[in-house]
Amino acid sequence: TLGAMLGKGYSVKSALMEMQMIAEGYYATDSIHQLNEELGVSMPILDFVYGVIYENKNVKEEASKLTTKLSYEKVFSQSYLYFTCHLGYGIPI
Repeated sequence: TLGAMLGKGYSVKSALMEMQMIAEGYYATDSIHQLNEELGVSMPILDFVYGVIYENKNVKEEASKLTTKLSYEKVFSQSYLYFTCHLGYGIPI
Protein backbone atom coordinates (compact mmCIF):
# COMPACT_ATOMS: atom_id res chain seq x y z
CA THR A 1 0.00 0.00 0.00
CA LEU A 2 0.99 3.62 -0.38
CA GLY A 3 1.32 4.15 3.37
CA ALA A 4 3.64 1.17 3.78
CA MET A 5 5.83 2.33 0.91
CA LEU A 6 6.04 5.85 2.33
CA GLY A 7 6.96 4.32 5.67
CA LYS A 8 9.83 2.50 3.97
CA GLY A 9 11.19 5.80 2.66
CA TYR A 10 9.75 5.94 -0.86
CA SER A 11 8.76 9.35 -2.16
CA VAL A 12 5.09 9.75 -3.02
CA LYS A 13 5.91 9.93 -6.72
CA SER A 14 8.07 6.79 -6.76
CA ALA A 15 5.59 4.85 -4.63
CA LEU A 16 2.71 5.72 -6.96
CA MET A 17 4.77 4.70 -9.98
CA GLU A 18 5.69 1.31 -8.49
CA MET A 19 2.26 0.37 -7.19
CA GLN A 20 0.34 -2.24 -9.14
CA MET A 21 -3.01 -0.79 -8.06
CA ILE A 22 -4.69 2.57 -7.64
CA ALA A 23 -3.92 4.34 -4.38
CA GLU A 24 -7.48 5.37 -3.61
CA GLY A 25 -6.52 7.01 -0.33
CA TYR A 26 -4.13 9.32 -2.13
CA TYR A 27 -6.91 10.85 -4.20
CA ALA A 28 -9.51 10.68 -1.42
CA THR A 29 -7.20 12.61 0.91
CA ASP A 30 -7.02 15.50 -1.53
CA SER A 31 -10.78 15.53 -2.11
CA ILE A 32 -11.66 15.42 1.58
CA HIS A 33 -9.04 18.05 2.42
CA GLN A 34 -10.51 20.43 -0.18
CA LEU A 35 -14.01 19.84 1.18
CA ASN A 36 -12.85 20.47 4.74
CA GLU A 37 -11.23 23.73 3.67
CA GLU A 38 -14.51 24.86 2.09
CA LEU A 39 -16.60 23.86 5.12
CA GLY A 40 -14.11 24.86 7.82
CA VAL A 41 -14.06 21.38 9.36
CA SER A 42 -11.18 20.40 11.64
CA MET A 43 -9.73 16.94 10.97
CA PRO A 44 -6.21 16.84 12.44
CA ILE A 45 -5.41 13.31 11.25
CA LEU A 46 -6.44 14.15 7.69
CA ASP A 47 -4.36 17.34 7.86
CA PHE A 48 -1.39 15.21 8.94
CA VAL A 49 -1.80 12.77 6.06
CA TYR A 50 -2.38 15.58 3.56
CA GLY A 51 0.73 17.42 4.74
CA VAL A 52 2.89 14.34 4.35
CA ILE A 53 1.69 13.21 0.93
CA TYR A 54 0.86 16.51 -0.77
CA GLU A 55 3.11 19.06 0.94
CA ASN A 56 6.14 16.80 1.46
CA LYS A 57 6.20 17.45 5.21
CA ASN A 58 8.42 15.40 7.50
CA VAL A 59 6.50 12.41 8.91
CA LYS A 60 8.21 12.40 12.32
CA GLU A 61 7.80 16.15 12.87
CA GLU A 62 4.17 16.12 11.77
CA ALA A 63 3.39 13.04 13.89
CA SER A 64 4.83 14.81 16.92
CA LYS A 65 2.67 17.88 16.24
CA LEU A 66 -0.38 15.68 15.72
CA THR A 67 0.02 13.77 19.00
CA THR A 68 0.50 17.05 20.88
CA LYS A 69 -2.61 18.52 19.27
CA LEU A 70 -4.73 15.44 19.93
CA SER A 71 -3.53 15.28 23.55
CA TYR A 72 -4.45 18.94 24.05
CA GLU A 73 -7.86 18.45 22.46
CA LYS A 74 -8.51 15.43 24.67
CA VAL A 75 -7.63 17.35 27.84
CA PHE A 76 -9.70 20.34 26.70
CA SER A 77 -12.75 18.25 25.84
CA GLN A 78 -12.54 16.33 29.13
CA SER A 79 -12.31 19.63 31.05
CA TYR A 80 -15.28 20.99 29.13
CA LEU A 81 -17.32 17.89 29.89
CA TYR A 82 -16.41 18.15 33.57
CA PHE A 83 -17.49 21.78 33.81
CA THR A 84 -20.61 21.10 31.79
CA CYS A 85 -21.76 18.00 33.66
CA HIS A 86 -20.54 18.69 37.20
CA LEU A 87 -20.63 22.44 37.57
CA GLY A 88 -23.52 23.31 35.26
CA TYR A 89 -21.57 25.53 32.87
CA GLY A 90 -21.96 25.42 29.12
CA ILE A 91 -24.36 23.27 27.20
CA PRO A 92 -24.88 19.72 28.53
CA ILE A 93 -23.92 16.99 26.11
